[in-house]
Amino acid sequence: MRFSWKRWRLAAVAALTALAVSVALAGPAFAAEPGESGNWQNEWADQDVTTQGTMSEAYNGREHLDAWRGDTNNIVWMSLDNGSPFNLPNPDGTRTATYVSPTVVPYGQSSWMVLHTGVDNNIYYAIFNNNYTWSGSWTAVPYQSTTMTVSVTQLGSGSNQLYMVYRSSIDDRIWGTFYDGYGWQGAQNIGEGNSPAAPSVTYNAVTGRLYAVARGEDNQVWMASSYDNHGNSWGSWQGQGGSTFVQPTIAATASGNMLVSYVDEYSHSPFYRSYNQYGSPNGDWSQDITGWETSYAVALSVIGYTVFAVLTGGGDYAYWKQAYNG
Repeated sequence: MRFSWKRWRLAAVAALTALAVSVALAGPAFAAEPGESGNWQNEWADQDVTTQGTMSEAYNGREHLDAWRGDTNNIVWMSLDNGSPFNLPNPDGTRTATYVSPTVVPYGQSSWMVLHTGVDNNIYYAIFNNNYTWSGSWTAVPYQSTTMTVSVTQLGSGSNQLYMVYRSSIDDRIWGTFYDGYGWQGAQNIGEGNSPAAPSVTYNAVTGRLYAVARGEDNQVWMASSYDNHGNSWGSWQGQGGSTFVQPTIAATASGNMLVSYVDEYSHSPFYRSYNQYGSPNGDWSQDITGWETSYAVALSVIGYTVFAVLTGGGDYAYWKQAYNG
């Protein structure tokens, strides 16, 4: 019988939640986040995954979909529950083409929305279902464009409503837009914010608010929160420290606690910091306890109270580990 990587990942959640992780590393010792693992594991899709950029991963129930840019081409590749890689061509046979990392987000109760920035700077999306059916073609988000990756969050478990953030294609403004289950609404500049890199967003189900993080023009991490879950009104951006050269990322757990990650511009090592449901830090930034390095943003995905980190390492291999539990 073929070994199920998905079941192994879920079993690892339970094991690492129950045990305090204690590891001996051949490098410097760092303070760990609660539940942080000391080992990275290869991402698997019937083979070790390699990618140009960051792999995106999203769980919907106990199933997950991965999406990444091909290591030797610009195609958006996907894998359901660590199965064989596939891509989704349009009816005319044309295939996806992107220069940046794609994004996947849960959609409804058993589907995902996959998004990528096309080589024409349009943002394209498609719906993929857990029975391998899909919407049939890639649709451009009207009147919105970027040169970088986008970040999207589901507005509650099982919801068809989403919120997306991205950097403008013509300047440094940070834009946000609401998807009402049928179409994308007009974009707005979030908190009058600007960034030289892509922002990231998460929905906190405990407070019913959106939280976004971005790399500031000063390279530190900045955070803003909305006053509602549709992103109609945002507060001002608040500096969080750190120093990064790529997109910081954020994810909220079922408890309302959140984890933010950035890649340090000097050491190229991931750093993490947990926050409560109101956006207040639970402590200081902590360096990844493995001492690993990466040139790309670290993706974050969530199962319940657990946050996983996904990192692209040497040889463009993608790796994952548990980064936080709380």
